[in-house]
Amino acid sequence: MSSTPIGSMEEEEGEEETRNALKFGSPDALEYVRKLTDVGAMTRLLHECIAYQRALDVDLENILSHRSDLDKQLSNL
Repeated sequence: MSSTPIGSMEEEEGEEETRNALKFGSPDALEYVRKLTDVGAMTRLLHECIAYQRALDVDLENILSHRSDLDKQLSNL
């Protein structure tokens, strides 16, 4: 028998569905964060946000690494 109340399980399933569809920086994401009451969910969302930011940093570094090559090609034109 599970020690988690059924209501909590339903809330966790709803939170997971919302989190999977959550777009960081959107008004919906802000509203979702404001409604959070569970510290564990807040911590998970924080870690997901940090991972998302790190992925953005990697993408930006990749884009910026091509800048010097593009500048050289442009100057050759």
